[in-house]
Formats: sequence, structure tokens, C-alpha cells
Amino acid sequence: MQSLPLEIVHGDLNDPDLWQPMQGCELLFHVAAHYSLWQADRERLYHSNVLGTRNILAAARRAGIERTVYTSSVAAIGVGPAATPVDETYQSPMEKLVGYYKQSKVFSGTGGATSSSHRAGSGNCQPEYPHWCLGY
Repeated sequence: MQSLPLEIVHGDLNDPDLWQPMQGCELLFHVAAHYSLWQADRERLYHSNVLGTRNILAAARRAGIERTVYTSSVAAIGVGPAATPVDETYQSPMEKLVGYYKQSKVFSGTGGATSSSHRAGSGNCQPEYPHWCLGY
């Protein structure tokens, strides 16, 4: 990434002033999340993955960012009925999503987070559901 013409800015997903370092940007790649299968991390998962996503999308809207690519997880889609292929339009019933990580990814991508919080402004939010994504 060092050879690309971009500026990397570190921040906190839940910082109420997160919009300030975003000013002047046209595009946001939201790839941050807390990943844990440990059930004791329920509050941290909700705080980072749900509230943090809502905050960063609201910050992007306030900063006038034109387009956001939100990297969610295939976990947010869940598993379809046996032997039935599914795509990103499918949503597993919540009771079939085992663990708070999967539930947090569903809540961060629905309930207004990616649909209305950013799209209600001037921006466009494109959720993506990769099978596996690990950062450095």
C-alpha cells in the first residue's frame, strides 16, 4: 500500500469526531471489525461491529463522502436450507446464526446501519460479504 497515492488515517470507530479526518475524502473502505468467537465478547462485538459501523457511516455522511464500501462477512448471510445455494440477498433466521459475532455482523448491516444511515445522505453504501478477510 505504500506505493499507492493514498493517505492512511488511524481512528476509533466510536469516536464522535470521526468525520473530521474524513473531510475531503471521496471514498471510504470500512473494513474494521472485532472478530471473536468467544461468547464473553458480546458487548465488545456489539460496540465495535454495530455501534462502530453506525458511527463511521454517519461520519462518512457528515464528511460528504460520496461512496462507501462496507466489508461485512459471509457470516451475516448465514446458511440456507439444506442443498439450497444462497447469495447476498438471503438472510438466515437469527436463531440459526450461532454466536454473537455472526449476530453482530447482521445487526451492523441491517437495522438502518448500511441501508438508511448512509444512503439517506448524499452517499452510496455498497456492502460486501467476503468469505474470509484478515487485516494486518
